[in-house]
Amino acid sequence: MASESVPWSLNDSHDGGSLLLLNPTWNLITLDFGFVTLDMAPVVVEIVAGQLYYEPCSRPASRMDTTKTVYLNVEDEFVYTNYFDDFGPLHLGHTFQFCDMLSDALTAAKKAKQQLHVVSSIDIHHQTNMVCLLCCWAVLCNGQTPQRAIAPFEQLKLAPFHDATDEPCEFDLSVVDVVQGFYHSVTQAKYISRATFSATDYTYYEKVENGDLNWISPKFIAFAGPQDIPTPGATTHPPAFFVPYFLAHHVTLVIRLNDKLYDESPFVNAGISHVDLVFPDGATPTDTIIAQFLAACEATPGAVAVHCKAGLGRTGTCIACYMMKHDNFTANQAIGWLRLCRPGSVIGEQQDYLVAKQAAIRRAVVATTSPSSISRTKPRVTTRVATTATRKTATDRRAQGDRLLAAKRKHFDDAVHIAVKR
Repeated sequence: MASESVPWSLNDSHDGGSLLLLNPTWNLITLDFGFVTLDMAPVVVEIVAGQLYYEPCSRPASRMDTTKTVYLNVEDEFVYTNYFDDFGPLHLGHTFQFCDMLSDALTAAKKAKQQLHVVSSIDIHHQTNMVCLLCCWAVLCNGQTPQRAIAPFEQLKLAPFHDATDEPCEFDLSVVDVVQGFYHSVTQAKYISRATFSATDYTYYEKVENGDLNWISPKFIAFAGPQDIPTPGATTHPPAFFVPYFLAHHVTLVIRLNDKLYDESPFVNAGISHVDLVFPDGATPTDTIIAQFLAACEATPGAVAVHCKAGLGRTGTCIACYMMKHDNFTANQAIGWLRLCRPGSVIGEQQDYLVAKQAAIRRAVVATTSPSSISRTKPRVTTRVATTATRKTATDRRAQGDRLLAAKRKHFDDAVHIAVKR
């Protein structure tokens, strides 16, 4: 039990070698030294009356089907691959796969006149990810609003999602934020639908060896920056690797936000424009950079592929600005959606930056820049825009992209090793 991250609180009155522990998921647990006994039944959350329930429990794998109840446990199947202290939300491929799996299981349970109980461990991170999945299902498959979807779970204490760092995160991104971003993308911005989304394609291209790229919207691809000389300990690709995919998917512009690590001529020679809008790793963009980013994206007729070093922090931040301006996302909704599409997106102070800029960007009062003033590499021209980031910020975080790339490679290798052992 000590290995589980549960928000216990100690009851001061105890005797006889037993300790009473209370937490918001279980009504009462008696801890006898050496083993755990449950004095009362666990909390069961009703999602669809008489049909669908959520049940966090200490040993979800031990739940056995009965004539009246069938259990669905996906914790071993859908596992979040973290960079550092981040733990979720589970990515879009897992989200859609879960929605299909739950819908099928619920249909089968109804036919068998059984109740369906979705189970997870009582670890607060597992609960938070499971509730997020269930709310996304309610939005996508049951036609609910985010407020209605989250309502059954208000009794549970859930954790805010952590950014992709190993530092304290004071920015609270909630399940509600993620579900609202999902809802807005599906119902308002029309980024995605059950009919158009391919979980197979998603899980293929998100792998580092296949490009480490994700579609954020029909307008944007976010991807790890190409490199002519790979970063040690990471898997990267030269520009030529991406050209066939970009041409097949009508990408007409590549925007580089990090220092130059490749010759852009393979993109340019293929008819894909290229723009440099460079600012330091881990930093936030200036108004000038955002104005030029928005203008360049608005001017190009096709999709835009955006990258920094790892394609997470600077990349997600700039794309979020476009989402807020053109598709009416709030900052938190944009971050939530980006984390579903490309886990780890928007890091550290970039989260607070988006909240601070939200009102101005949504009113489109960021200083405008005419499309003709953006230098593009078609023919080859390189534009570098300076930032107002302090020297300390740039120095302290210049290796953030390298660490993220190496972490993704390592954790992917670990996941493959675990899967092979199973």
